[in-house]
Amino acid sequence: MSATVNDSKPLALPFAPRPINGEPITSWARRLACANGMSLEHLLEYIVAPVDASGAAGQLDYGAPKHWRAAMAALARVPEIWIWALDLQQQFPGVDRDWFLRNPRCPDRLMSAYCPDCFRMQIANGKTLHLKAEWMIALATRCPHHSSPLLIQCPQCGTYDPVCFRLPRLVRCVRCDQDLTANVSRQRTRPVLASFGRALADAFACKVPEAFWAPNLTARAFRRLVADLLWMFTTTELIDRSYGFALVDRVARLRPKYGRDFAKPFCARSWAHREAVASAIVLMLLGSDADCDFKASGRISIKDFLGAKSQRLVHRVRYWPAEMSARIDSARILRANGKIKKRGKSVWAYPDSQAESFPITRVLLAQIRKFNARGNGVVDAR
Repeated sequence: MSATVNDSKPLALPFAPRPINGEPITSWARRLACANGMSLEHLLEYIVAPVDASGAAGQLDYGAPKHWRAAMAALARVPEIWIWALDLQQQFPGVDRDWFLRNPRCPDRLMSAYCPDCFRMQIANGKTLHLKAEWMIALATRCPHHSSPLLIQCPQCGTYDPVCFRLPRLVRCVRCDQDLTANVSRQRTRPVLASFGRALADAFACKVPEAFWAPNLTARAFRRLVADLLWMFTTTELIDRSYGFALVDRVARLRPKYGRDFAKPFCARSWAHREAVASAIVLMLLGSDADCDFKASGRISIKDFLGAKSQRLVHRVRYWPAEMSARIDSARILRANGKIKKRGKSVWAYPDSQAESFPITRVLLAQIRKFNARGNGVVDAR
């Protein structure tokens, strides 16, 4: 069933603010609803779609069907391509939907975090109030500009994805009408985590992150490295059965533990869980180069947390930065055969010479060299 504008409603809305580069579709839809004195759900009811209006908002930002975009473009009297350009698939090409925030209570729906400091700055500078697409990245837990935590709930009533724009220039909770520009955060700022979020946004947009994070690496290779580390800290494959929790639980003191509910996807986790995983990844990437907030934790070594399981991690990332599916298949073969053959000798191949710039890969290369030296007297860390 294709989406059309309901015949009982106007074919076009009287007020139609233009989309802003860098905002998601639902941010523009919120502004469109605000300009015409209606709620987002009421606006979506103007479009006859195969899902109800309450669920449509969570489907618009990533891979929105063209008939939805066309119907919304007709309502706002703008070219459909303007809305298409706001889609997360266009702003972050080649990035899977699982990298973006989900509503913990409805994990199939995307949502956006928000920064009260940015809203106050937009108001002070006379700019249009809007959300930013980079706030929807699940691993980005801090505002890249203010280093303050990105919020996902209303501080008053706890509603997820609460942002509702009101005239003249207000940001209120859609449920309890709480002012969302108030600064309620008491947590310390961590510039290194804010910088990590900016590097992720650049890599997702196919821009090379700054050398501080990814020396001599392409955006694609950096995304793969981060995907490896995210898997490592949250997978069930590397847990100690006697300990029973995810690897991130041994790095950060989380309550409740991340590993108590492995079924919940990372993108639908609480802010505390996502912040802990992001901190662990930053520590692994930077080691002693992390800022003062992390230096007290020291340099993380894979051996400290995996012990005998470190060899399994070598299996997992042997061909980094190849595709994850290829590494999974090769790991299964290795577990079955115990080794690979290359020119008649059993060696580990590690093709990226730039990998030694990261603490994690230095540890892995040391494991590879140790394995080769012990098994054949050969070192091959290419």
